Amino acid sequence: MRLFLCLGYRKIGFVTLPLRDNDRSEERRRGYFAALKELGLPADPSLVLEAPGGFSEGADALVRLIQTHPGLDAAFFAGDVLAVGALFECQRRGWAVPGRVAIASFDDLDIGRLRRLLESCFGRTLAPDYFGSKNCHRVYVTEDYRATAILTAEAGLVYLDKFAVTRKAQGEGLGTSVWSRMRRENDKLFWRSQTSNEVNAWYFQQAEGAYRTPKWTVFWYGMNGFEEIERCVKTALALPATLKDHGVEIE
Repeated sequence: MRLFLCLGYRKIGFVTLPLRDNDRSEERRRGYFAALKELGLPADPSLVLEAPGGFSEGADALVRLIQTHPGLDAAFFAGDVLAVGALFECQRRGWAVPGRVAIASFDDLDIGRLRRLLESCFGRTLAPDYFGSKNCHRVYVTEDYRATAILTAEAGLVYLDKFAVTRKAQGEGLGTSVWSRMRRENDKLFWRSQTSNEVNAWYFQQAEGAYRTPKWTVFWYGMNGFEEIERCVKTALALPATLKDHGVEIE
């Protein structure tokens, strides 16, 4: 935020994660206003928006800020997923970054490294528009980019879209560490895996239930009743492939 101010940006929007019962978000919002005050700039509450942590929410927030404040020259986001969504929206609309609007965030998620991690672990090519097309809920990634869990919002539920851990990191327990944190912070979750996947034995240990087809096995925990389980199974089985092997979609 202060870097924006030092670089001469003066009309700076701030997109925060929901503030209710979130001390970290509230602290960051206060930091935004404190930085403005240090340089004697007016605090405009209309430049602050709350948004859930997803790619599409980051894109929508940036568009709303620019529509209501055409002179906006920078936007600061409380999380990288929001910021990446805004970047993709700028690319889609032909808005130069930082020419038309500068974008930054508190976190430091490297999409290039994350893509390489996924492709290395799966041995397949990730769809070019993967990060721009997904309604991301939350991204977990270790500091050294050797393990990640990518959660998306699907049919009103949280879906584990990708879980990837390098071979060496598996032996060091990094995958279990990421999974444990993800489990603590998400009281219900569903995911799918190819039925032939060797990791399914471990997934069965983590899940409360599973539904198997010849191609896919759908896992879940925390679901409430048959209708919710049926919804997660149908949703998982209908999701399009995002990984390709020699041009053939396989997951």
